[in-house]
Amino acid sequence: MLRGRSWSQIEVTGLVQRTHVQVVPESVISAVSRLLDLQGLAVREVATDRHGGRVVHVVTADLGASACPSCGEFSTSAKGRVTTRPRDVPYGPHRVRLVWHKQRWRCTDPRCSRGSFTEQVLAAPARSRLTVRLRAEL
Repeated sequence: MLRGRSWSQIEVTGLVQRTHVQVVPESVISAVSRLLDLQGLAVREVATDRHGGRVVHVVTADLGASACPSCGEFSTSAKGRVTTRPRDVPYGPHRVRLVWHKQRWRCTDPRCSRGSFTEQVLAAPARSRLTVRLRAEL
């Protein structure tokens, strides 16, 4: 384990491929993530933009997010990383800008028609530009 990251080797079609998987330490998930209170997401970093707003970088903390939404198969084959920016409710006097660094996975079930998928959690469903709690307020 190297600064919250683990490296593993996975056999894919007879080839050994080095795959990067983000592992979030429990200490990171704890205080700040509980304060943000977005189920399934963990705060990796908080920054301030030039207007005084908060930019909150989050990663997926739900292990179930690597399951294919079509067939339910858990994937161990990472395809790449994706960054999304779902809008969320304000926190204090400033709007919080979320930057979600999530994984794109390959579905490893040969019977499944879905080639790849990105992580999704209850707080921010797939293809949603808003968190569930912001959508509820609108």
